[in-house]
Amino acid sequence: VYATASALRSLWTHNAVVLALPAALRRALLVSAMALVAACSNSSAPTTASSGESLDPTPSQQEGPYYPAAKPSDRDSDLTTVEGESNAAGGQVLVMSGALLNTTGQAIEGALIEIWQTDENGIYLHPNDPAVAERDAAFQGYGESPTQSDGSWSFRTVNPGYYEPRPRHIHVKVLIDDVVVLTTQIYFSDDPDADGIDPALVAQVAAEDDGTLTASHMLVVSSR
Repeated sequence: VYATASALRSLWTHNAVVLALPAALRRALLVSAMALVAACSNSSAPTTASSGESLDPTPSQQEGPYYPAAKPSDRDSDLTTVEGESNAAGGQVLVMSGALLNTTGQAIEGALIEIWQTDENGIYLHPNDPAVAERDAAFQGYGESPTQSDGSWSFRTVNPGYYEPRPRHIHVKVLIDDVVVLTTQIYFSDDPDADGIDPALVAQVAAEDDGTLTASHMLVVSSR
């Protein structure tokens, strides 16, 4: 199981054939593969825990200064629309999806994935952002996605804008039973400024025919 999950993580982040598949097919394959890993890890077959094989937890990174001072009332997983706004958010749409596993390869159901990020112009929904008065009011800025039985999660957002001197990134928190178990950041494979970032934090990006970007990423937290 451990080897299968580790191989899956490597495959999903580095294999050119997988990255060339249509986004909908990649997401379906990821969900199916994670369900298989979860089923195997829950089986009665003997495992070799003494071998020392396990998944490495996703590295933590700093929360940063712009975690929402007050969470918006509209906090669903679609950040491209805001309740009460007639316009959609500006910028290139990014569909980011993945799975949440523990270090033994089991899918984690019922966790909460939080994200927060800049709009297309690099401005956060936060009173301490110097440019907050100029932010895109049609962009939600923060969203939540509960994990499903197969560990899957998904967001529809926009490609985050740059601000010096950072690569493009999305902030992430993972909560289990209302307890924060991971705070980190996700970077993007199509961003040359992300060179040198730990590959475990880099989502693999592909462009669809309609211009939408898709990104796939696996999050791993310590077993509970």
